Amino acid sequence: MNSKKPGLNPKIYNSALKLLSIRAHGTEELRKKLLKKGSPEDADAVIAELARKKYLDDQEFAFLRARSSCLHKRWGKLRIIRDLKNLGVDDKIIRISLEKAEAELPEKERLGKVIDLYQRLHGKPVAVKEVKKLFDHCIRLGYTPESVRSRLDSLFASVSWD
Repeated sequence: MNSKKPGLNPKIYNSALKLLSIRAHGTEELRKKLLKKGSPEDADAVIAELARKKYLDDQEFAFLRARSSCLHKRWGKLRIIRDLKNLGVDDKIIRISLEKAEAELPEKERLGKVIDLYQRLHGKPVAVKEVKKLFDHCIRLGYTPESVRSRLDSLFASVSWD
């Protein structure tokens, strides 16, 4: 789809459309990719045009990414925030998007599912080091140490400390 608008580089515009056809992108993420293909002015003009046409919307992108991370990857809040920040999404947009995504599947429920799945795959921990592995797994997925510890308290109390 070539653009005939003056000042809009068709090569960069088409690259942007191709990238957006593969998956949604945030503004900063797309800008970084477009800068590899042309000047900052060309990249900014294309981004402005895409935003005008509503092909590029950071708020929608952040919500969809956060929602997908909650539902499919079962990530915790900390990992989702880090992911969106790495993609250049604004802190306010991250907060709003995370609140909307968590309304569909609260973090407490996701953490419970992560723990249940881990125990189905690896068995119920019987030693402290096994509970520690489960704890570390949950931390890597972005759950806070406090929330993980409170969910695993009963396991810590029931395992062998030898």
